[in-house]
Amino acid sequence: MKYTYITFFCTLFFIACKPSDKSADAFGNFEANDIVLSSQAQGNIIFISSDEGAKVSMGDTLAIVDTTDVVIRISEMNLQLKVTDTKIEKAYLSMSKTEDAIETAKNEQRRVHQLYKDDVVTDSQKDQIDLDVLLQQKSLRQQELEVKSLRQHKQTINNQIDLLLNQKRKCTITAPINATVLNRYKEVAEFVMNSTPIYKVASLNPLTLRVYISGDQLSEVTLGQTVSVAYDKGDVLKKVDGTISWISDKAEFTPKTIQTKAERVAQVYAVKIRVVNPAGEMKIGMPGELHIQ
Repeated sequence: MKYTYITFFCTLFFIACKPSDKSADAFGNFEANDIVLSSQAQGNIIFISSDEGAKVSMGDTLAIVDTTDVVIRISEMNLQLKVTDTKIEKAYLSMSKTEDAIETAKNEQRRVHQLYKDDVVTDSQKDQIDLDVLLQQKSLRQQELEVKSLRQHKQTINNQIDLLLNQKRKCTITAPINATVLNRYKEVAEFVMNSTPIYKVASLNPLTLRVYISGDQLSEVTLGQTVSVAYDKGDVLKKVDGTISWISDKAEFTPKTIQTKAERVAQVYAVKIRVVNPAGEMKIGMPGELHIQ
């Protein structure tokens, strides 16, 4: 029995003397770069697709604001465009006829001038043919100015159509990245103004672990450095590699909710570690630890 007690206490002694795992160098929480998707148009929401927690792909349509007024205005502009095109076609046809008339008048002018040299026609006949050519040329210049004005008007209509099409595109909210819907603020039939938030989305892979380190630890970290990040997975602490993506260049007072390796440190530096999260085990707000390798 005495031997048993000796063995038991020796075992406790060795366990107590066994070196513990290296403590974390800094603590923080996981976060993501979220994007707030706001309405760029005014009107009622006529379509909304994704609920909170849904995964969306870049380009997916998430919501549509009523486009009826814009579509009607685009239709009106297209009608004006057709009318203008018709006027341009008629103007070109008139120009063609005037050019033919000028050519005919010039032929007649050359004949009359020759007859005038031969003293066959009078001065008034010569002056009349010269006036006819001049009037035809003046008419052609007016028609050319009319075509130029019509083409400018057509360009103005096209610009207005482009603006309306852009306005119509703004009525549709699409996912800018492959992401997860964090919040949905509006429902179908709700009225929204320009800049009204409708969705908040974020990519959950990768995530960012924001931690705070003391000035003494600042020399141990560099941008692009590979470090170890630990987080709770059930009853165990799982470690993965991370990459330091940002180091603050200014010290700040230690946030009350943040732990540091030296608890009495008054000022700390924020550090962000990029952590790949393919399985989605790490969540926004989950605590994490930094272990500098």
